[in-house]
Amino acid sequence: MILYHGTLASLVPPILRDGLNPRGESKSHDEYMQSPSMPHLVYLTSSFGFALQHACRISERTAEGAGVAVLRVEMDSLKRRLLYPDEDYLEHEWNSDFIDWTLKEKLAFMERKRGTWKESLDLYKAVAYKGVIAPTLIDVCSVPRWMEQEYRRWFQRALR
Repeated sequence: MILYHGTLASLVPPILRDGLNPRGESKSHDEYMQSPSMPHLVYLTSSFGFALQHACRISERTAEGAGVAVLRVEMDSLKRRLLYPDEDYLEHEWNSDFIDWTLKEKLAFMERKRGTWKESLDLYKAVAYKGVIAPTLIDVCSVPRWMEQEYRRWFQRALR
């Protein structure tokens, strides 16, 4: 199976040099997204379209509408023990006070649910990876211009 990761094109050179890293404690991603991700995880999807959509959503929230890229990773190259369900998949199990949980509590909950990553991939087309994905495992996909433009138009209308 092939997994994809959408990002800004400006981030591709360091990713191809150092690997695809969790964003860490940086808040840079949060300013572009309305649903911030967990800082210790890399997010992947089985849908090229979802990855491109994510990249365009981030891009359209930047002042300059930065270029986008979609990265490709072979599922077989990843360590299964580092795969986690996407928290959107687990959302129905979160307590109503999840927003008040500490990062440590959130990660502990995800750790307990780690074995559900296959269901997350099947139902939500998304998983999280706790670790660095080596640059040798990453390919940059060609993004059809028409597809990128279509997603951009949709997000531009949504942001108005």
